Amino acid sequence: MVRLEDLQNKSELVHQYYSWLFDNNEITLEKSHDPSLIGAYRDTYIYYPSCMHDLFNTQSLRRLGRINHLGSMFSKYIGAYHTRLSHSIGVFGRKQEEHIYLWQQNPEFIKYIEDNGLKKFLIAEEIKMLYHDVGHLPFSHITEQQIIGQRGIHEEIGKEILLNDDEVSTAVSKLGITHELRTVLEQNILNSNEHDEGNIDVDRMDYLHRDAVHVGGPNFNRYPVYSRKIAKINPDGSYKKSAAGNIVLSDNLGDNSAFIDVYNCSDFSKIEEFLNGRETQYNNKYFHSSTLARDTILGLVLSK
Repeated sequence: MVRLEDLQNKSELVHQYYSWLFDNNEITLEKSHDPSLIGAYRDTYIYYPSCMHDLFNTQSLRRLGRINHLGSMFSKYIGAYHTRLSHSIGVFGRKQEEHIYLWQQNPEFIKYIEDNGLKKFLIAEEIKMLYHDVGHLPFSHITEQQIIGQRGIHEEIGKEILLNDDEVSTAVSKLGITHELRTVLEQNILNSNEHDEGNIDVDRMDYLHRDAVHVGGPNFNRYPVYSRKIAKINPDGSYKKSAAGNIVLSDNLGDNSAFIDVYNCSDFSKIEEFLNGRETQYNNKYFHSSTLARDTILGLVLSK
């Protein structure tokens, strides 16, 4: 499998993927430079099809370019000023990569997507992740907790923007994914939620690496790539297991089977490294006593 990090120019592979996804060989690409990829990727651009241009340039999304991703942490770390916009585009890039790797290595996945007409759901999932932080307020979580009193309210605000903002709705409609976007916001299509908001997900993959680039910390450059297999399931929806406790795989996807996402044994060390690095970053940066003290003081100021 070709790793996107290793390509001198990854636009050709991205073009092939979107040509398949949109059933259009004449698709053109636009690109956004991501400085956080320097050192980890040979090609440090994030590419997207021109038909998504409007969604990358709505006022709702561009507003995130004025919101600092790390809140008050810049008062301690001079480099801790990067935006929710750069993070959002980065998460889009990682979700795109996730789909490209599945498309590259899983013939069963491609067949399932094509046979069931699910290509638009992949597009909708990428847009969902591009806009996953669109509801964030200035100072992000500090504002949520101190003024609104509900951490995570940005997710509800963001969903409202994605579904009802006129400019966003028009751009979504042009792509023809209005129904699909509503569906992925409500349902766990293709086990996507596990890779959007899980222990090893595209959101954390991006911000842990991006934050480490700006304020220091563990190396999050390369992360494990999962593959998608077909497993037999029990009537209650649980995965069927052998007497030895192993999940039983199937050759075909049917009523008694479902997709399961798995990592290679050789990637276990990478997973462990990622989780340990995540704990280190939270203890030493996000939840450090000095960070919490600054956030508390700022929160008290904002609440007055």
